[in-house]
Amino acid sequence: MAGQSCPSSAEAEEAGSGSFYAEIGAFVRALREYQGQSVAAYALELLILTGVRTNEVLGAQWSEVDAANGLWTIRKDRMKTGREHRVPLSPPAMRIIEAMAAVKRSD
Repeated sequence: MAGQSCPSSAEAEEAGSGSFYAEIGAFVRALREYQGQSVAAYALELLILTGVRTNEVLGAQWSEVDAANGLWTIRKDRMKTGREHRVPLSPPAMRIIEAMAAVKRSD
């Protein structure tokens, strides 16, 4: 599947209700039902919202998050490219960060 991309909006519309774009809203709503019970549900939604790699979400450190400015700065040593990566955090992403901060067990 290398070299293939996600379908365009027009392709997704033609594909009908089984397409990724038609299903994502329902998927995220269902995912949110587990967010009080599962860290994985929070992590998966953060992955969807930010578009970063799985390892970057799983290895996230509290010191990387600037909640006051809604910014997540991933250190270059954690990035595949070897360059620091700044990820703006949308209000829904910040909601996840805040929820995780409330139950965090380590830094």
